[in-house]
Amino acid sequence: MAPLPRRAFIAVTSASAKLFDGKETTGAFISEALHPFQVFTAAGFEVDLASETGKYTPDWLSLQPDFLAGEDLATYQDTASAFRRKLDNMPRAADIDPDAYGVFFASAGHAALLDFPTATDLQRIAESVWARGGIVSSVCHGPAVFAHVVDRATGEPLIKGKTITGFTSEAEVVMKVDAEMKTWNRPLVEEHAATLGATCKRTPSGGRPCANAEPRQARQGHLGQLPHRRRTPHHRPEPPERQVDGRGCCRGLRQALVSSSGLWEQGPRPGRRPSPGANLVICFRMTYSRRRG
Repeated sequence: MAPLPRRAFIAVTSASAKLFDGKETTGAFISEALHPFQVFTAAGFEVDLASETGKYTPDWLSLQPDFLAGEDLATYQDTASAFRRKLDNMPRAADIDPDAYGVFFASAGHAALLDFPTATDLQRIAESVWARGGIVSSVCHGPAVFAHVVDRATGEPLIKGKTITGFTSEAEVVMKVDAEMKTWNRPLVEEHAATLGATCKRTPSGGRPCANAEPRQARQGHLGQLPHRRRTPHHRPEPPERQVDGRGCCRGLRQALVSSSGLWEQGPRPGRRPSPGANLVICFRMTYSRRRG
């Protein structure tokens, strides 16, 4: 099996909707695309972003100081930055070569529940990466993209029989958006998992390496720690056991890139050919799972 392309693909939702009593707009959660972009770039990957329509609407909450500040805010506000150039000039997923990537990452925002489940062109890219032994990953509401992603080797849903994690139904209640979201008539992350035969858990199990992936701006600290932050009108502090370091959201991706480096640098070692879809990273809290062949 040839080495995988050292290119990463970040899927972005093109949907938008009113939320928080109809006062604000949900769309693409900026840090959930920005942080992976930074990790992949630092690892020497070429990174592309695309949505199903080639458009995006920034999520209101993701632009608030609790979630976007400091260097991240400066990067987003700089329309000449590499990230903004990619984000603002995204192609449609249909115009992307699905075989050009070794990593697939689904960023999110609540709006992802609206378009990801039927985003057939984004799903086609995820299937291709998985089939060729690459890393398939998501964050927060991103697992909605797996609604119709199939493991081509088995014909079964890609996440069937796997333990994943994502934005929980309980968290929707905590944010007080659960009633509004019922009017969308769309499955939540945990409901998608159940339908597809996967187990969705708040925290990883089985001793696998893990990292948190809540999209909060955190400039310092380590896994499980939060810096001081201001409250937003719609934000309620989480219990201590569920507080996470937003800057640690990509640690699982770093682990996956490091442990799978041979897939890009040398190709698989003789006699150790990886199974198709050797890596799965599902975030929030992020679980890094590697299926060994």
